[in-house]
Amino acid sequence: MKNKKFIVKATVWMALWLCFPIISMAQVSLRVFESRGKQPLDNVSVLSEGKEISRSDKNGQVFIPSTLHQSVELVKDGYVKTKVSLREDVLQYIFLDPTLKDEVELSLYGNRKREYVTAATSTLFGETVANLPGTNRINTLVGRIAGLGITQGNGFPGDESSTMQIRGQHTFGNHPGVIVLVDGLHTDYDMLDPYDIEKVTVLKDAAATAIYGLYGANGVLLIETKRGKEGRLKVNYNAQVTAQEPLRLPKFLDSYNYAVLYNEAMLNDNPTAIPKYSADDIEGYRTGKSPYAYPNVDWTNLFLRKYSLQTRHNVNLSGGSDVATYYASFGYVSNGGVFSTDKKINTYNTNSGLSAFNAHGNVTVNLGKRFKVEADIKAKKDKRNYPGAYSNSVDQTVLSMLYATPFNAYQPITFNGQLGGWVSQVNPYGYLNYSGYSNFETNYISTNVRAIFDLEDLVKGLSIDFNFGMNSSTDYTVNRTKTFAYYYQTSDGIFWRKSGEDGTISSGGGYKSLNRRYEHGVSLNYNRDFSKHHIDGMVRFDRLQKKEHMYSSIGETYQGLRTKIGYRFDDKYLVDLTASYQGCNYFPSSKRYGFFPALSAGWLLSNEEFLKGNKNINYLKVRGSIGQVGNTIGSAWATYYGYLSNFEPGQGAIFGSSLTQSPGMVQSRVANEKITWETITKFNIGVDFALLQNRLTGSIDYFTEKNKDILVQNAISSMFGADVWMPEGEMSNKGVEVDLKWSDHVADFYYYIGGNYAFARNTIDYQNEEFRSHQWNYRTGHPYATRFGYVFDRYFTEDDDLSSLPDQSLLGSVQPGDLKYKDLNGDGVIDEKDQRAIGRGKTPEIYYGINLGASYKGVDISCLFQGVANTTTYNSGYRYHDFNAQTGNVLEHHLKRWTPGSGQNAAYPRLSLNAPNNYQTSSFWVEKANFLRLKNLEVGYTLPRSWTDKMGMTRLRVFLNGTNLICWDDVKHKDPEGLDSGMRYPNVRTVTGGLNVSF
Repeated sequence: MKNKKFIVKATVWMALWLCFPIISMAQVSLRVFESRGKQPLDNVSVLSEGKEISRSDKNGQVFIPSTLHQSVELVKDGYVKTKVSLREDVLQYIFLDPTLKDEVELSLYGNRKREYVTAATSTLFGETVANLPGTNRINTLVGRIAGLGITQGNGFPGDESSTMQIRGQHTFGNHPGVIVLVDGLHTDYDMLDPYDIEKVTVLKDAAATAIYGLYGANGVLLIETKRGKEGRLKVNYNAQVTAQEPLRLPKFLDSYNYAVLYNEAMLNDNPTAIPKYSADDIEGYRTGKSPYAYPNVDWTNLFLRKYSLQTRHNVNLSGGSDVATYYASFGYVSNGGVFSTDKKINTYNTNSGLSAFNAHGNVTVNLGKRFKVEADIKAKKDKRNYPGAYSNSVDQTVLSMLYATPFNAYQPITFNGQLGGWVSQVNPYGYLNYSGYSNFETNYISTNVRAIFDLEDLVKGLSIDFNFGMNSSTDYTVNRTKTFAYYYQTSDGIFWRKSGEDGTISSGGGYKSLNRRYEHGVSLNYNRDFSKHHIDGMVRFDRLQKKEHMYSSIGETYQGLRTKIGYRFDDKYLVDLTASYQGCNYFPSSKRYGFFPALSAGWLLSNEEFLKGNKNINYLKVRGSIGQVGNTIGSAWATYYGYLSNFEPGQGAIFGSSLTQSPGMVQSRVANEKITWETITKFNIGVDFALLQNRLTGSIDYFTEKNKDILVQNAISSMFGADVWMPEGEMSNKGVEVDLKWSDHVADFYYYIGGNYAFARNTIDYQNEEFRSHQWNYRTGHPYATRFGYVFDRYFTEDDDLSSLPDQSLLGSVQPGDLKYKDLNGDGVIDEKDQRAIGRGKTPEIYYGINLGASYKGVDISCLFQGVANTTTYNSGYRYHDFNAQTGNVLEHHLKRWTPGSGQNAAYPRLSLNAPNNYQTSSFWVEKANFLRLKNLEVGYTLPRSWTDKMGMTRLRVFLNGTNLICWDDVKHKDPEGLDSGMRYPNVRTVTGGLNVSF
């Protein structure tokens, strides 16, 4: 009824304005809604020239005096802001996007309004991805932030590992990679519940990262968690249930095809060989004559589940007064097993699985007008279950068993109820059900206390704050394992032989790691306006200590000064200076500290008189930066106190008449006083804009980087007999980023379309590379991790005269149907001198995403298309090679192998049980891995406020979403995003149903 009354009222208002213009002069009317759920927003402040002139009521209605013929600013909760140009003749519907918050997080080093930031940063708010499934929250960011490249390597529950880069590759290797800080501290982001994340900020250029000194070179990702806000108690409950399906499992051939192709491979290798499978055998496999004599077992289908379930629950509450605010959150996630096990066999679980509990709380207390204390605690306990003994690659262990076992090997259980098997392979059924189980447990706690003193009475704009943070993580394993016996038939197929023994449960395990981190610091802050001048600055000393207590490591310590000063004139001209002077105990005392400065500037053209009031250019800023950032790690072995010699136990020497050997020590590393950090000089120029009454927003950036002092092995290493690392390597990187979004509405229909594109290409400029015979052999001059190998020319055929062709015998004997490689140097021999770049590396040079969304009267829909380009995958191993060194299987693509008469039309070389020539690293096995994926699709419905009010709720939204729904690519036998070998549990397609409730 309320909605009907409103529609009638709105219609009357609009009719009056149209028919009686003079009446409309009395006031201007707005209605303000939340953009996603389309619920009216109350208590939205309307500001004119910084002063509040009105507020929205519970229906989102705002009335503004008609004397204000200008734009106003709408503010919700002090941080969601938007500007509106008033129009007298129309009832304006305004949709506040809660993600358009007005400040950019710069960790403990302060926040700043978005329009005054001169650095290259991007922000995503947690609610955008909170309802997406998965335990690794980094993977939910893929395709959403320009410059943030994420590649997910597997979908194994509790792992879901990925690689992350900001603006591509910056050094040789990827350690330590992108630094992730949670609320400004080095905290493990795996422990976070998605509903606790307020926002994620990516810091890209030197202006944003120089202040992080020795560990900012690869970019910094900041995660800010939620805090309590002043107001009544608010309670939120969120729940999800997710069905997960593995993507692109290999399609192995049945027993009949395996036997036929195995015989063919044998005869290809030796035409006089006696085939392993007789005609009767092959007919028995074809007809399925006997399941035991002629088994046909689809091992992957039997022991990998088609679907598994994940559930998640979260309850959080917040509120407070002007004295104290609080936030508390509790979460639980359970991820079901992906293997098919027999629950009737054991009283314990032998499947994979994950259960994790999260707790997060913080409080802010105002102890008077000038003193504030913030305390925060985060904790997580997770438990992972595995079959057999613990391994961080248990999925690879099981998959190698499944993929290596042909359909015709044996039945999992023989006709007399015993476990079947082979002499050289473990029965996957036995491993999953009779080898016991193991647990991997992690306990994590992170705390931080911050005290802020306002020194306004001493110096206006001055404050000082202290913080002390600590986090501790403990990994513990429990192994409850046992052995089992299995039986295999003798070669004549008559007798059964036993292998192994049925054992009893044995106990083992212990601590895997004990990590501690301590962070503390003090900073002096200044922030003040002088008429048209604004100055903000900070000087901070901090110290970070990291220690692994399981081993006799010395630990890492970083400490030093950080400073920044920003100047703004007339809200138009911006200049920022940032710098850090930081040291690390990895380096010799004579050169332990490095200085990393950055300068950035910006010009807010939209605040110039010639653009003020322009309806088509609402916001326009150009900015640029240049500076230097450090990177501690070039090689973990080289930099771990590389300035000290290292000695290890050796064989010793023989003394005396009895020739007794005495233990000794050997020098395994020479002290290297030249060990130092990498220094990257970064340049960035960009533009941020909002056009056409803020409907088109975006940013464009161009950047270049030059990295020097990368540690590489010196040429004398091989002569000396030990690695000698020198800071001689050089690398450059450059690229462009574009981020655009169009958003608009027609009455109650709100829609948007956005896209981001990032290109980054690196080049190895110098790495003291060993001498090579030809220019094309050098890795220098190519992007890092470029694939090198032989260049596939064609198949050898029956018509070839091998004596007239380049000699390829160094790579193995060749026959018709084998791979022929190009003789690049024309010397008549195929050897390492004929290797060259054969493809781009695994890491894409291009990442892009397309976001679409719309909402109407409580119904909302959003989708994300994500893609990559300029990347390749390398096909090998059990998922691709035939028989894989005589222990593997055959797959569908092997049916298209080379056979006599195929010429050059085959898709795969001749089948063989031993053809090393064909498995040389070559361009034949390299495949483009570009793809476009429908990454996410979500549909939701938010119940009308009139309904939820009756149920005692302020909001109720139900949703259904899916991830990895469709993929367009040319890699058909494995997921293009996974590892080259495909030997990790594949990424998963998910369908999730859930609800978000607020009280």
